[in-house]
Amino acid sequence: MGTNLDDRIRIKQLQISVEADHDKKNNLQKQLKKMQLEKEIEQIRKKIEQLR
Repeated sequence: MGTNLDDRIRIKQLQISVEADHDKKNNLQKQLKKMQLEKEIEQIRKKIEQLR
């Protein structure tokens, strides 16, 4: 799941960089932030699992 999420984040960043419409860009940025938080949660879960 890690690399798939990384790929989705890169794609979203590219979409943001080429989007001209301000409202669509804001929506894409929200989606990107959500994906970045999902990645952070995934990394924290891995760290917790290592401590067990």
